[in-house]
Amino acid sequence: IPLPGPHTAAESLSVVPASDAVFAVAGAGMPAATRSVAVTGAITDADGVIFSDATAGDVTLTLPTAVGRAGRTFLIKGTNTVGGHTILASAGGTIEGAATYTLAYRESALVHSDGTNWWLV
Repeated sequence: IPLPGPHTAAESLSVVPASDAVFAVAGAGMPAATRSVAVTGAITDADGVIFSDATAGDVTLTLPTAVGRAGRTFLIKGTNTVGGHTILASAGGTIEGAATYTLAYRESALVHSDGTNWWLV
């Protein structure tokens, strides 16, 4: 799929077959799987976009280890405006150099692995 504007062929996207309810874009690293959560739990490689409702209290979502996942991206969206917060933790590596990252109300975080740690992009 060519991108609009002046780009080289290397900057185009290719859609490739993947598993059920997931599509992969070469070089994108984020499946299209979406789910909603309201309790603490783990983010898995099957996830792509996660909507977190922490109205009833803090929800801690643990990212998989960043090690060996270079290029992997997750989008986490806190959906509540009252109550607790969505807290991101990592099973391996840091998030922006820290053990956890707390989302403000209705904040989104796009986290990306460099193969060692998670970074907000």
